[in-house]
Amino acid sequence: MYSIVGLMLHFLRFFPRAVPIGSRMYALILLAVVLAACAGGAIPEVDGPWPRLDPAPAGPATGTVARLPKEWTFYSQPPEVFGVPVLRPSGGTEWEVTGRWTAAAADLSGRQGWLLQRAWYRLTGDVAPWGRVVLWGQLPDDWIVGDRMAVPTVVPSQGKPWRTVPYSVGHVLAVPVDGTIPLHACPDWTCPVLERPVRDQAVPVTGQFTDGDGQVWYRVEFRQRILWAEAGAGRLTVSWAGRLRRGGAEAAGYRSCEPVVMFPPPPHTLCPVDGDGRFLDLLEREYDQLDPVFGRLVRLEDD
Repeated sequence: MYSIVGLMLHFLRFFPRAVPIGSRMYALILLAVVLAACAGGAIPEVDGPWPRLDPAPAGPATGTVARLPKEWTFYSQPPEVFGVPVLRPSGGTEWEVTGRWTAAAADLSGRQGWLLQRAWYRLTGDVAPWGRVVLWGQLPDDWIVGDRMAVPTVVPSQGKPWRTVPYSVGHVLAVPVDGTIPLHACPDWTCPVLERPVRDQAVPVTGQFTDGDGQVWYRVEFRQRILWAEAGAGRLTVSWAGRLRRGGAEAAGYRSCEPVVMFPPPPHTLCPVDGDGRFLDLLEREYDQLDPVFGRLVRLEDD
């Protein structure tokens, strides 16, 4: 197989000598970019993480509800036990509270500013396509209406750790100029839409999955959530942002992030990561909810 340089020299022989050298060099540079994009490799096939929701427990109601003053994210299980986001109900909704769990103290060798010292509440609700199931929300206590002492202490079931390439090696979805990309909680049209990125927001692709009907879904990362986009919802492109050097280190790829700066408000963009999927920028790493070391979604090592 030709190397990129070899192919460039091979095609150079087909340019007429009358063509100016500047035009030939421009064509070669364009050819190199195209060939490099093709050399980025295929998107890896993946099978998760899939949300696994427990059925709603039978038993007397606690008489306590969670009343949301604003939009919030609910999970299949707390992320400490490998839960993933499944629903983002709007403010003004109420959810029955059936249990409460406080996670063990995390091992914080670094300053993890994103870690919120709040309890996880077990909630009950009807969510398509799963039916009446258990949901988990890390909620402020003042959102709980009723007798919190009547809410029993429970232990969430253990989710399934996921095996993956934890970053994009060059593939990204471009949002259409006149629309958005609906990002689902799982690779199915009936699964809730959790995010709708707009134009100029980066959506790196970390894997792909083909369902039983032959439909291809891209697994993406957006706002530190692992989500799914139907192939064709956005234009698949190749970005070289992740190949940049940062602090003397060369990036293995990149993940989505909002750079930690004070002003102006940062765009949702791509940040370079090392071979373990950790941000090269140490400040961004400290606020990373999906960091393989400090984050709450843990990657299985290869067998």
